[in-house]
Formats: sequence, C-alpha cells, structure tokens
Amino acid sequence: MKTHIENTIKTDCLSLAVDESMTTTCPFCDGGTSHEKSFSITRECHGILYHCFRATCHAAGFIPAIAGAAIAAKRERQRHFTRPLRNLPIGVRRFLYEEYDLGRQDTEMARWKYDYTRNRLYMPIITEQGWDSGAVSKVLDGSKPKSLTYFWSPLYRLHVAPSEVDDGPIVVVEDQISAAKVARQARCAALLGTSMSPEVAQRLQLLSTRVIIALDADTWNHSRSIGYKMKQKYGLLFKNFSVVRLSKDPKSMTDEEIREVILDV
Repeated sequence: MKTHIENTIKTDCLSLAVDESMTTTCPFCDGGTSHEKSFSITRECHGILYHCFRATCHAAGFIPAIAGAAIAAKRERQRHFTRPLRNLPIGVRRFLYEEYDLGRQDTEMARWKYDYTRNRLYMPIITEQGWDSGAVSKVLDGSKPKSLTYFWSPLYRLHVAPSEVDDGPIVVVEDQISAAKVARQARCAALLGTSMSPEVAQRLQLLSTRVIIALDADTWNHSRSIGYKMKQKYGLLFKNFSVVRLSKDPKSMTDEEIREVILDV
C-alpha cells in the first residue's frame, strides 16, 4: 500500500520545482475525521520529501525522482512568473467574501492577485519591510496541487500581513488567509505551516515582545499542542508568549470572536 501511495505522490508532484513545497490532505491517514491539510511535500534535487504533521500519523519518507523532471519544473516555474497577474475577478472576490468575510479593502491590502492562466489565487509572502520574498499560489478549481509555494528570498518562511495596526502584540497564525482576517484587528504574521524555526522566532522578537500563537484548531492533541511546543522552545525570547486554543480556524472566525478569543488573553 505504501508503494502505491508513494507512486501517486510522485505522479502528482513531479511538476514541483526544486525547493518548492505544497500542503494537502495526507494520503496515509486522510487527515483524520476533519480531512485537515497536514501533509507537507517538498521537492528536492533528487526526489520528493514528505511528512504528515498529525500526531497520530507522522507518515514520512523520501521518494527518489528523475533529476530531469526537476529541471523542467524549475523552468516552468520561471515561466510562471513572467506571466502577468490580474486584479481579482468578481467571482473570486465573491468567494472570498462569502467564505471568509474578506472584502476588497482586505484583499487589496494583502496585495492578492489572480493568475488567470492557471485559475489560482496569488498571495505574495511579505516581509517586515514590505517586500515580496515569495508567493503562495492557491488553487480555485479543485485541481492539484492545491497549494504551491514559490520563493526568491530566504525571508520567505514568515509572512507579515499588512495591517493598519502599528502597535501591540503580534498574532501568529498558519496561513495568509487567516493572517489577512486577523490583521484587521491586530498585527499578524503567518508561519505558512505549523513549524517555527529559530530564525523566524528571532524575526518575531524584533516585531514585538508579546506573541500570541493562534494556530488552526486541528493542531491540538489532548492537552498539548504544536503552539505549546513552540512556547517551550522559544518562550524565553519574549516578555509574553501566549498560546490560544481555538475551536475553529482564525479565517473562519468573526471579528468579534477574534477580539474576544484571540486578543483578550
């Protein structure tokens, strides 16, 4: 069974460029009952590295792949960024508003664009200085891969959401959609996943002495969570390091819930 699943992963992901990554539902555990996107796939020079972050699964491995495919994928990635991006069409705006309550002002502040050649939402990864260090391309039509990460700077591992709030704590979430939602109420950064490196922790330290970790609801396992592990590792870098347990993802919360559940800690 493992061989069959790995062959499927290989077929689906050979289009990834070297150092490009994506997240999807784990084919080994199906993401549990919530079908969460806990499965990380990274294209390396000689193959595909995969890992499931669910505590009850932790499937991991390396799939050797042909180097020629990586070269072709890298060229395709380069061609991708020579294509023009357009403003979000009405249908995409309507979807973002109905699904996440994100309006035109939110998406324009986040600098989101539309890749009409591939029907994808293009979300730049923004640094503390406001520069683009990469981008996440999110599928809109159900095709695979669902999410692609591109980068051209080592600062791509942390997305700092543009916000009109310029003081107070920094809320740390998983993804850019959640970050755009929270950024209406507070300063916010997205890890683009569920891991924090020492470099990212140091960058957050420069942004604020107070950090609030508000990862998606599925990151909790009994009384311990991924956020709790981050606090054990990096909590001493900050004057205040809080971990909030959520019953739903930040991008699905109302503004009032964000203020009462996340910010009022």
